Amino acid sequence: MAYIRRICEVIICLLILIDPFVVCADDEKYLISDNNETIEEFDSYSDAYSYYQEHIDEYDNLIMSEGDTVIHMEYGIVEFMNDGACGIDIEYHSTEKDEDDYLNSCYGVDGAYLYTDKEGKKVYFVLSGDTGYTDIDNVILHPYEKLDVRPSLYENTEDHFIHKIKTQLEQDHYTYSLKLDDPLDSLEKDREYYSYDGHYFYDDFRVMTDDYRNGIRDNAVNAEAYYNYYQYLPYRTLTNYSVEDLNTYFSDVLGIDGRLNHYRDCDGDGAADEINRSQLYGELDDFLIYQYMYGTNGMMLLSTAISESSYGRSKKSYSENNLFSIAAYETQKELEHSRYDTIDNSVYSYSKYFISKMLANHMRSDYTGTHPGNRLSGINVSYCLDSYYGERCASSYYELDSKLGGRDRDVYALGIIKDAKSVTFYKDQELENKRYVVKDIDELSLVILAEYEDSYKIQTDYSFSQDCLYDFEDCIAYVRKDVFSEIVNGGNIFENEYVTVHYDFGDGRFRDYTSLDMKYRKDDVPLEPKARREGYEFAGYDEERFAQYRQIESIELNRKNVSAVGLNDDIDLKGLNLKVRYADGEISN
Repeated sequence: MAYIRRICEVIICLLILIDPFVVCADDEKYLISDNNETIEEFDSYSDAYSYYQEHIDEYDNLIMSEGDTVIHMEYGIVEFMNDGACGIDIEYHSTEKDEDDYLNSCYGVDGAYLYTDKEGKKVYFVLSGDTGYTDIDNVILHPYEKLDVRPSLYENTEDHFIHKIKTQLEQDHYTYSLKLDDPLDSLEKDREYYSYDGHYFYDDFRVMTDDYRNGIRDNAVNAEAYYNYYQYLPYRTLTNYSVEDLNTYFSDVLGIDGRLNHYRDCDGDGAADEINRSQLYGELDDFLIYQYMYGTNGMMLLSTAISESSYGRSKKSYSENNLFSIAAYETQKELEHSRYDTIDNSVYSYSKYFISKMLANHMRSDYTGTHPGNRLSGINVSYCLDSYYGERCASSYYELDSKLGGRDRDVYALGIIKDAKSVTFYKDQELENKRYVVKDIDELSLVILAEYEDSYKIQTDYSFSQDCLYDFEDCIAYVRKDVFSEIVNGGNIFENEYVTVHYDFGDGRFRDYTSLDMKYRKDDVPLEPKARREGYEFAGYDEERFAQYRQIESIELNRKNVSAVGLNDDIDLKGLNLKVRYADGEISN
């Protein structure tokens, strides 16, 4: 590793004081080589670099190195530093976004090498759709011919389109194999392809590198860019699945029949060993309720929670009621304890604060869209150090949707805006009255609702409500057609019809509301938000959507069948008998 080598150089230089025959690292030769054969040696960097530049076209892959450390090469990959404990966050400058960013190689260790600057200090690369540079001490350069293992790549199998991701370069196995889609018709079956942008794929690594350097994709195998639907679907959409669909899948297919009683992870996979238990049990309606309140696709919420919490079996989901591994706490109590009071609160906070209030807000400087995305755009940019977080979310959604019947696949038409310094969103299809302007767009995905002569009607990411509520009929705008670079599913342009359902919570509340209007698609079955009232139990709604409650007189906990327990002992909750006595005289066990 480069930083270890630097330490060794210092030690060697100190040893020269003891033994004058020790050669200082500063005197190490600069080597020019090709196919492991040394061509020339130089004492100075400048002489070696001049020779390298003059003769680079004469060889297949000319390499310039300082000792064993490669500084320049024509074709190869960049290995990002890793300490084995995910403790190194590498800073790089994105030339696409023109801002500094960070990545961690625990989630993807390799990028496509472009070049090293003439001073030998900065290395340029392509990774997850982004182009940038970082200090040469943050990376190891591997000439393509000297690779003993395959780099990260994509495979188009008979069944799936898969991204195989490396987190180490010592062995040939892949740490992650993300199923992203059905097999792509534009690629051959049972073939592996190179790509570091996820849009264009190559069967020749050198050809891909040349295209990247030239800023083109003309020589890719696929003539048209591939945009994974699940990866570029904005949160401002609606799933076609009902609560009943999700409950049936969790109970009948996954066999989940209760919440976690305790957390034990004997196999060290980061998930509780009880595969029939999940923190998602009994909470699936939350994902759809907040979908309609805050405009956050319920299946996207659920698939993200599944990915982040191992189907609700992670330690964080158990001990902190945290399904998304983020801290978007609403109350001071939750903030002080770094823990959501309930699983419902975790879904609520992610939907309302993280998505609708923060990431969907075009007035924020870090706005990049509400689609999962990659390092260039979408939630992936702001969410984490994982360069392939967007693909992981897309993979989770694709697999969940496929198992449930594929009803969410390719439903919406998506418009992609690339490399736009400024885009105006209008109030009318004639493009006469401005609604707002978004600047410095790198790769924004929007849902197209209708097409006109010069404009598209789109679903806005932004919620125009101060309390983050999202109205699918009101949150629309119009954008010039020529702004869009790509149209995905162009034949699926449509608008939903909505009906308003009014809820009255009476003397209770649902969240901060005593009443609430929620818009559903015309044929959707209205949900039942669980209102709360002190001293009462929620009992559903009447025909007028007026909340019903049952007054609680007392609650008794019968422990007579529970033996004495000690510290850290497991308690069999089945041995407890909870008795609720209502004011009408009825008793519930």
